[in-house]
Amino acid sequence: MRVKFQLPALPWKEDALEPFMSAQTVRYHYWAHHKGYIEKTNQILEKMGSDEGPLERIIQNHDGVLYNNAAQAWNHTFFWFGLCETSKSLMPDDGGEFNQAIDASFGGIEGMQKAFIEVASGVFGSGYVWLTVNGKNQMEFISTQNAGNPLRYDRVRPLWTCDLWEHAYYLDYKNERPRFVDGVWDYINWDFVESNYLRQDIPNMTKYMVPGAKIEEEPGQHSAPVFD
Repeated sequence: MRVKFQLPALPWKEDALEPFMSAQTVRYHYWAHHKGYIEKTNQILEKMGSDEGPLERIIQNHDGVLYNNAAQAWNHTFFWFGLCETSKSLMPDDGGEFNQAIDASFGGIEGMQKAFIEVASGVFGSGYVWLTVNGKNQMEFISTQNAGNPLRYDRVRPLWTCDLWEHAYYLDYKNERPRFVDGVWDYINWDFVESNYLRQDIPNMTKYMVPGAKIEEEPGQHSAPVFD
């Protein structure tokens, strides 16, 4: 069966992130940019005439225009699910495994936020900041340019991302990107981030874009959907 990706439903209402991100920005970002990347990915795959599998596999195995569009489809889905209403953005404070990793990697939540801002401030042009974890359970923030996705990196798993393309913030903040970077911290979906950390496998965003896919949930299988 040839995979056809669909625009995933947002995990919250379009105005849920106000005043940090306006409903206008969400609509423009989601319906124009995100939808466009998914449609372009489908068009490329249709021309190829073969089943390339889930987005995670495409990102890891392809380059050029297919990689760029597939990665952007994945990146945007990951970005949306990594955000939530500020009232639901509850920082971990239970002393559990995730908390311990934050303390070991950053010296605590404040150090974590400082590291994020430092990495974000160094991004030139369009790109993303990613919270990642390596095989030794050490977390760090890294940046990628354009559509870059850390699924291409060996022994690195993404846990969360912040979109730093202009369409993510320009309608609300104009050229003041540091204000956007400061504001996003109060809207992080920590439940999502922690679940990605505890899973010990790469996050599966394809499941939100292929309705009816049977999802392989066994660790070590790269969370890849199985298609009939």
